[in-house]
Amino acid sequence: MPQNPEVYRYLSEHYLTLPHCLDIGLKLKHTGNRQTILSIANRADLVGRNDSHTIHGGAVCALIDVASACAVAAHLPDYEALATLDMRIDYMHPARNDRPVFCRATCHRLAGQVAFVRTRCYQDDPNDPIALSTATFMRTALSDEQKQQLHNFFSRHAGQSYQRFPPPSPATPDFTASQPEPAESLMPYAAFIGLQTGQDAQGRRIYALPYKPELIGNVFLPALHGGLIGGFMESCAALYLYEQAGLTEIPKMINFSIDYLRSARPEAAYARCILTRQGSRIANLSVEAWQADESKPFAIARCHFQMPE
Repeated sequence: MPQNPEVYRYLSEHYLTLPHCLDIGLKLKHTGNRQTILSIANRADLVGRNDSHTIHGGAVCALIDVASACAVAAHLPDYEALATLDMRIDYMHPARNDRPVFCRATCHRLAGQVAFVRTRCYQDDPNDPIALSTATFMRTALSDEQKQQLHNFFSRHAGQSYQRFPPPSPATPDFTASQPEPAESLMPYAAFIGLQTGQDAQGRRIYALPYKPELIGNVFLPALHGGLIGGFMESCAALYLYEQAGLTEIPKMINFSIDYLRSARPEAAYARCILTRQGSRIANLSVEAWQADESKPFAIARCHFQMPE
């Protein structure tokens, strides 16, 4: 039983009706003992590797992010603002392409301004996970007036999507997209979110994510969805390693760790990758994402890949 059933109901409904959550089709399946179970269909447009037709880690990242937030909401006595601080995902094995993916999230502790969550993603058997994750969230207390305003907002918009956001915007003229786009043929998920591979004004390899309203995850600021940001950066790392190592297939990700430094506004985002080590079996990369000012990243990430045999 949630700590405050009304708070949990309104917050979980709110998270599931955010534009990006609607776009990828997240569904609330079950809640009990303050645990939350969400699911996502293994759709063709969410595939991460065309050769295997398995769901992209970015869709899993969004699933984990929302399930984790719902699990924290189940422990809250009153309305609070939540923001993802960091997340680590260990990918155990690929998901089968003929069935949905479930995510069970458990909030293990609320400690002052921070909440700690663990999740398990699976398909048929919870004891055979496809991914395990830990995440921490920042909690922000609200004044009585802010709580009432939030309650009134949720009451008016319960179960509804949100429509009023800035219109789509392209990447800046300093970014030149590659022609043809390698992401579209290799990674359907990358094409789904609109990721573009290209160069900056100095001819260096960077990646762009033009803004569109379907990417929104915070309707109040507004800001891009945290799970989407993880998916964007995972995609960039995989595509960069594919290019730099001269691979014939997208490499398999072993783990992914991301720190969220600030909110990403509703405008184009960019990422640059560094291949820190490439061995015969394992490669390590770091990724940095920013918007208008490269010196002010909104997220940094690190990941390991298994090199193809």
